[in-house]
Amino acid sequence: MQAARIHQHGTPDVIVLDDVPAPAQDRHVVIDVAYAGINYVDAYQRTGRYPGIVLPLTLGIEAAGRVAYAPPDSGWRTGERVAFAATAQGAHAEQVAVPAEGLVRLPERVALREAAATLEHGLTAYMLFHRVARIAQGSHGWAIVHAGGGGVGRWLIHALLLHGVDVIALASTTAKRAALAQMGALPLDSTDPAWPDLAQERMGGLRAQWVFDSVGAATVDGSLSCLAECGHLIVYGAASGQVPPIDAARLMQRSATFSRPVLPHYLRNPQQLALGADWTFAALLARPALMDGATAFPLAEIHAAHHSLESRQRQGKLLLEVGGEP
Repeated sequence: MQAARIHQHGTPDVIVLDDVPAPAQDRHVVIDVAYAGINYVDAYQRTGRYPGIVLPLTLGIEAAGRVAYAPPDSGWRTGERVAFAATAQGAHAEQVAVPAEGLVRLPERVALREAAATLEHGLTAYMLFHRVARIAQGSHGWAIVHAGGGGVGRWLIHALLLHGVDVIALASTTAKRAALAQMGALPLDSTDPAWPDLAQERMGGLRAQWVFDSVGAATVDGSLSCLAECGHLIVYGAASGQVPPIDAARLMQRSATFSRPVLPHYLRNPQQLALGADWTFAALLARPALMDGATAFPLAEIHAAHHSLESRQRQGKLLLEVGGEP
């Protein structure tokens, strides 16, 4: 089968389509990949930002497709429509092996393309909102969401507004800020160095109870400056580099809480994975616009897909169409 792999770290040009053996039919469920999601994790693995990567590596942590092989007593059947995100590696290939407990079944009304375009974003937003921030229905206060025009950002904003939280959303382009305003958030230009002051001005001189920061090193100081007493800063990405150590005394000044969650750690429990998937698909069916702008590239055009990802100009999820869907 064909698989998109890296043998060295670097630009998108280091990705090669290798002919490799299909996954063994033994202890894992084997999936015929229909669509695979493209995430910043893939770019970070490709460039060597994450330590401990063993090369060669087949890229991809998210896909949807049909079961090609299921071990006896695994609870899965050949032909079932399934998806996974962050529970296996190697999704950018014609087939991928996934632990049985790392898969979710798709509702009849959710297409394979939709599942691949939403599961990782939805699970991440569910983790951040329900399990890290633990925001209850009817909560009041302000939240700041970095990269609000991105996939996870839009899912977070949807959940926050639905629960009564006012949202400042940062985005780099006029088009993204216009889309965020339509959702009901107050958009700010993330390229303006004065964004922390502008955010507090928009909040009427108040500070945010929650700040969701996926940018990392370049924004963490501003995020901390916008945090209210007993506020919670949640850093879940490192687009500009990993956050340096934070002085506990600085948190103490406002009795602030700091979290640095990683999605796979929150998916170890199959019951929690199922809850997150149910929440994701229910949100998608209630608000299909959450996957607006999804673009699929053929597997052979994975280089172009990575260039598009790193340009940060495209709004909506990027996918690889591998086997497709009838």
